[in-house]
Amino acid sequence: MNDARTSGGGIYFKPTRIEGNPPTYTAARFRVSVEAMKIVKGRPPSGKEYFLLETIVKTSSNPAQPEGARVNWMVGLDLEAAPGNIKALLIAAAGLDLNSAKDAKEIANEDWDAAGEAAVDESNPFKGTLLDLEVFFKLKKNRTPEPGREEDPKGPWFTMVNFAPVKAAAKAAK
Repeated sequence: MNDARTSGGGIYFKPTRIEGNPPTYTAARFRVSVEAMKIVKGRPPSGKEYFLLETIVKTSSNPAQPEGARVNWMVGLDLEAAPGNIKALLIAAAGLDLNSAKDAKEIANEDWDAAGEAAVDESNPFKGTLLDLEVFFKLKKNRTPEPGREEDPKGPWFTMVNFAPVKAAAKAAK
């Protein structure tokens, strides 16, 4: 093993695969505990920066990613969608609900740039925070699925993750 190289890859959230020809996928639901949020650099030559969420699965509807699994979510900081995706994560981690009229004012008044910087601080302020996630495939714009390429990562799909806070009653039950 001294000479072995690691892949440098990660294990990322996936929808639930349903066997068939071709296989299909259904949304997977997870409750996770945050291990860390951090900024990491990609491998050379690009050296791109990514926002990384490291978690431990507490409950899962996806048998391929069961309770106890370490599963990550990552987004390239160079992507147009990155700030909105990270903000959605931070809102949920702060215990706020994007779909709640009650939380709307607090969400609007928060300094999310500062919250993002604090989230990746060495003090690891969100460690242990519980989150609910829904993970599903979404068709890329102007693309149609091609038979036989349903699982191809370069195919017409990308993975969506919706983040939600775990409410107080649910936290107490865990």
